[in-house]
Amino acid sequence: MKLKIILFLTIILLFSCSSDDNTENQNLNQTSEAYIYSGQRQKLIKVNLINSSITEVSNSFSSFDSDFTPIYFQPSNEIIGIDSNYNLNAMMDNYRIVKINLSNGNVSFVNLIQNNRYSPLCSFNNKIYSYNSTKNKLVEINPSNGNETDFSNVFFPFDGQFYGSYLSSTNEMITVDSNYSFTTNQDNYRLIKVNMTNGSVSYIDLLDNLYAELVIVNNKIYAYNSDKNRIVEINSSNGSETNFTNTFSVFDNDFVPKYNLSTNEIIGIDDENNKIIKVNMSSGIISTINIENSNYGDIVIKN
Repeated sequence: MKLKIILFLTIILLFSCSSDDNTENQNLNQTSEAYIYSGQRQKLIKVNLINSSITEVSNSFSSFDSDFTPIYFQPSNEIIGIDSNYNLNAMMDNYRIVKINLSNGNVSFVNLIQNNRYSPLCSFNNKIYSYNSTKNKLVEINPSNGNETDFSNVFFPFDGQFYGSYLSSTNEMITVDSNYSFTTNQDNYRLIKVNMTNGSVSYIDLLDNLYAELVIVNNKIYAYNSDKNRIVEINSSNGSETNFTNTFSVFDNDFVPKYNLSTNEIIGIDDENNKIIKVNMSSGIISTINIENSNYGDIVIKN
């Protein structure tokens, strides 16, 4: 009888270990995909983050000044971004949503309210938001027809720019804002936090440094501090910060990174130097890969 019990337990343990190994292997085999708009090709491209090889994934479309900072929208399997659609003849923006279907590469457009101005999109709970600097509010946008609903209280990020990242631990959409003072002619950086339950807006002052856009990993906030030339972790409650990486340079402080779940890295593009910068979020180690010469938008990761 004892022998049967021992054999039975052994079989259970072997099966359990096999299941754990399979789960771990599945997690390791999960891959994320990186996409960028190439102004030279006028297409969305997929970039291999190991060897920098490029695959065109969309039909041709134009984005003004190659300024395209999209998001991945899982419900429709689309890369979606805002394009100012600047009209050189009328000297006027006609903002629109650009949607790239990742199944077939088709590109479609949805016009937004004419003569309004929008920041890059952000998403939360399968809904899409943008800062409308004509209304001075975060608005929810229907990606099917362009209709919008006012969401937040009024607030004023400098130059109307709001690159929102969602922090689930506080249920807030957060961005970094230069809060430029025309009186002193200097930046006074701060966090702007929009509560995604009631639309209230709060602020946290940062150090007297120059910051790039935020990225959130495991409910922690990171940004490139170009006075320190390194990624720092920022406390969203009091604005204090901790150095996270060694020093590295990014042209003109233009670094809009995204989190790559499959490699545990934040990844951004240094457009002027034609390279992708990868920061390992376990060790803080920085690596780079070179990419072909072009004008690029910002990276988006499909996790």
